[in-house]
Order: sequence, then C-alpha cells, then structure tokens
Amino acid sequence: MREGCSRRVAGVAVAIASLLVIGLSATVAGAGEQLPSLTGEQTCDDGDANITWTLTNFLDGSFDIESSSMSIDDGPDLDLTFSPNPLPALGTSTAEIVVEDVTETATATAAAVILGQGPIEIEGELEIEPCEQPLEPTSTTVTATSGAESTDVRPTFTG
Repeated sequence: MREGCSRRVAGVAVAIASLLVIGLSATVAGAGEQLPSLTGEQTCDDGDANITWTLTNFLDGSFDIESSSMSIDDGPDLDLTFSPNPLPALGTSTAEIVVEDVTETATATAAAVILGQGPIEIEGELEIEPCEQPLEPTSTTVTATSGAESTDVRPTFTG
C-alpha cells in the first residue's frame, strides 16, 4: 500500500513540475514580446541626415535609460541623449542626431541600455540614404534662332 501511495505522490510532483515549466515558458515568451523597441527615421536638410531614434515602451512601468549610442558602418560610437528619461510607461522617448554631408548609403546602428529588473540592451538599425544638396540658382544663356540677338536670361525665383 505504501508503494502505490509513493508512486502517486511522485506522479503528482512530476505533473506539478511540468506545469511550472510550461507556465515559466509562457511568461518568458510573453515578456519577450513586450520589451521596449528602438526604431529610427531619417529626414534630409541641406545635405545632412537628421536621424530620430525612438524608444517605445509597451509596459506599465517606466525604465531608466542608463546609456545610449549610435555608430555608422561600424565606426566610432556617437552619444545619443534620449528625452524624456526615464522612458515613461506606455510611452516614448526620442533622441536626435545630425549626420553631415551624407553622400552614400550607410547603416546606422543604435543601442540603448535600460534598467528594469536588470539591465536590458536594445538595438535598432537604420539604412541612411544619401541626402542631395539643394540646387543653387544658375544663369542660363538662351540663343535665339529667329535672327534676333542672343541675350542672357537670369531666372527669378519667387515664393
């Protein structure tokens, strides 16, 4: 009788342990889906790339932003300053940086370390596209073909 009883206790213990493992796996996967994200966006201004990085928090708690940086094509790290800090619950924090004279496509990689129940490193990547220089007004010579004299025409810009 004791032998049957101990088998049942062992079976119940294995079943409980299995349920705990399944529960832990679901909790970890669920938490992983909701960690803050880091995304980038580029605009151009006079040949310079204006890059805005956004940390988005999907959780009810805030996170202190311990450090953040960006590099271009594995170059040196550039400091990023996110505001506001801490990253608010269910909110965003942004950092802006200007990269001068972008003439070819490059990859920008940003990283931020946030503090929750421990440090969490988040990375984001952005393809930076070349920013074309605005065209400067130029003068144009027009040659008349009807026998009239050629004249210089200088365009005027309005607006």
